[in-house]
Amino acid sequence: MSGNKIIALHPLTIDLELKFFLNFQGYSLNDVLPENTHIPVKRVVNQNACDENESVKTIVHPSIIEMGSLVARLLNVQLAGIDIITTNITKPLAETNGIIMN
Repeated sequence: MSGNKIIALHPLTIDLELKFFLNFQGYSLNDVLPENTHIPVKRVVNQNACDENESVKTIVHPSIIEMGSLVARLLNVQLAGIDIITTNITKPLAETNGIIMN
């Protein structure tokens, strides 16, 4: 990465998941890829601490869950995190003037 600026908010952590996924693809941390070759290095990135999360799945309004599912399907991803700002997660976003941030 010499001379390249890191543009991520938080650089990726080199953890077992990263090492296992590289190995699964036939690579290791010591490999140098051919020029213009790109590979994924993680399947899932979740680098926040457990105490930074709050589970609200039992109270989220069904319309918000459906909207999140639709977004994931449209993006063709299996896992999606969606940031929502609302005054009441138990009501539809339209009723609370809530918004989806991503």
